[in-house]
Amino acid sequence: MKVMSSRMEAILCTTAVICALAMLAVPASAATGKPASTEQIFGVGARADAMGDAFVALANDPTATFWNPAGLAYLQGTDVTAVVKSIPSFTQTTNITIDNGGPFGGFDTAVRTDATSSHISSTDAGFVSVSTPIGKSKGTLAISRALAEYFDHGLSETQLFIGAAPGDPSQVLTSTQDHFRLDYNTLSYGWKPAAKWSVGFGLVQAIAEASRVGSIATTSAGSSTPVINAVPASATDGKGYGCMVGALWNPEWNIAGELTFGGSYLTRITLSDFQSTVFGDQRPDRLLLGANYRQLVPGTSGNEVQWSLQLSRNGEANAGA
Repeated sequence: MKVMSSRMEAILCTTAVICALAMLAVPASAATGKPASTEQIFGVGARADAMGDAFVALANDPTATFWNPAGLAYLQGTDVTAVVKSIPSFTQTTNITIDNGGPFGGFDTAVRTDATSSHISSTDAGFVSVSTPIGKSKGTLAISRALAEYFDHGLSETQLFIGAAPGDPSQVLTSTQDHFRLDYNTLSYGWKPAAKWSVGFGLVQAIAEASRVGSIATTSAGSSTPVINAVPASATDGKGYGCMVGALWNPEWNIAGELTFGGSYLTRITLSDFQSTVFGDQRPDRLLLGANYRQLVPGTSGNEVQWSLQLSRNGEANAGA
């Protein structure tokens, strides 16, 4: 009983250390007032998705190149993996009415704004990889491409100036479409130097592309023919480089199941020649810390239950306005 108590104390202490490190290691992106990343619709890997992306302390499939390269050390044999993602669409409309709020100060006007926000659906190869062991007990080498961030967003905004005088704008329709995509090409290596430990590192190439198109249609009071002007179109792409390190630790304590602690760190990446005020030219550094507990279900043939805890922290970056 005393042994079990000491084990539980060790578990609680280790969990507390993980929480403290996650809070202190990297400053929050909220300090800059800018988003740390674009809209990330999904994680990487079907298994990680099913676990709510709490995968850093498990990472025992080829998607370890994205979550924690130390997990590559546990792969057996040569493996080719492909994951296809379906990104759902959505539409949301908001309405705002401002009395006497028109920009035409001499007129008694009310401005009504109808904004429709939509995300376009698509299907894409979310992750592809090839991994293979190197010699006997010398680790596993893997190369992969992962769709890390995706944003394809349309905004249609209609302003109705109720009571506008003839010749002044009575309706302004602004439509824009923003697109952003970020892929990670990664060369990773995982190695198990001891029975309880595995370590890994990866070289990451980030490839980004962004574009914006749109138009502004203005209709004057007393007229039904709008005047259409294009929003200045923009398109840009860029590349950047970073590195990732990770570790997994299985303490092999005398408990019913298997407990594993893991962590990984991805450096901040600056995209060269990438010019976009919407998304910015940097991707923030990322720290992941977690714990995973696995226990076999009694009376079944190999069924198991897993509990995962993961804490993540994104650093500061020029990620857009």
